[in-house]
Amino acid sequence: MNGKRRQFTVGLTGDRPVVEAFPEYCMRHTPTGATIRPNHNSWSFKVTDSDAMEVASLLYGDVTVFLDRKYEAYLKWRAVRPDWIRP
Repeated sequence: MNGKRRQFTVGLTGDRPVVEAFPEYCMRHTPTGATIRPNHNSWSFKVTDSDAMEVASLLYGDVTVFLDRKYEAYLKWRAVRPDWIRP
């Protein structure tokens, strides 16, 4: 990218019950060690690098509706790190 260490991240921030459901979904597909953390008045869960690419591939695989900025970031990282794509 630009020589600095950067991470690909997929995360969710919001009310605790909603955020608690997201790791359950992620863990069905990738063995992440990520945990839920407080984030000011809400909660946050973030997955990074190859685990994040696995989750992003599930979320963006066959989508027709998406946020351009998020989808473009996914495509960029997918091109830069094809080794993170599981068959």
